[in-house]
Amino acid sequence: MFLKPKLNKFHFFVLGHKPEVPFSPRPFLEYINLNDLDVGVYQKNDYAESRMFHVDLSKCPHEYLGFGTWQWNKKFHWTTPLENLHELIPRLQPNLVLTPSPVRMDLSSIEAVEKYYEPIPQGCAIFREIADHMGVPLDSSDAPRVFCNTFICHRSVYNDFVEVFRREMDWLIEKYGNCENLQFSPPADPRRKPGYLFEMICVHYFATRKDLVVEEITPFK
Repeated sequence: MFLKPKLNKFHFFVLGHKPEVPFSPRPFLEYINLNDLDVGVYQKNDYAESRMFHVDLSKCPHEYLGFGTWQWNKKFHWTTPLENLHELIPRLQPNLVLTPSPVRMDLSSIEAVEKYYEPIPQGCAIFREIADHMGVPLDSSDAPRVFCNTFICHRSVYNDFVEVFRREMDWLIEKYGNCENLQFSPPADPRRKPGYLFEMICVHYFATRKDLVVEEITPFK
């Protein structure tokens, strides 16, 4: 009874393709089948979770928005499970970005970036190319990074993020198409090549927002 007003502050979109994944019904969770999104030319499976960032969320009344995979509880088994994400509400702040698996890496280090994107032989070059197109520096700090489209942030941050993300995504599509000329090796999924490039936009965006603090989602204690 007393939690309901607080829950209205926070909404988390659980993204996936497999309807057989068991749902955990909660008022703050919304399960989204990516294949059902009405996003026009962006409705392609190889665009992966990035399709969600073309959905109009202007009528979503919540102050904080989050995004993550249907496989959250399996993929991020060490952190707060989906059904308990409401426990994060007291932590939420306008300048805070939460992510379940941040990576600490010097983005200016060719060696470090090549190692991270090892399954994508051209990954480091494209990573640096995206930063150049965005007009952002390659941050050399050891701050935690949002390395996938999985995060919780304030609505104002999200609104700015999607404006940048959509612009850069269109540029990558124009330049690389479906990435048919790029080689990928396991564990990268060759069926979703463009999706990996789109995630690089997310890395650069949050790494250069020095007004924001990125923290790991940790279990409530």
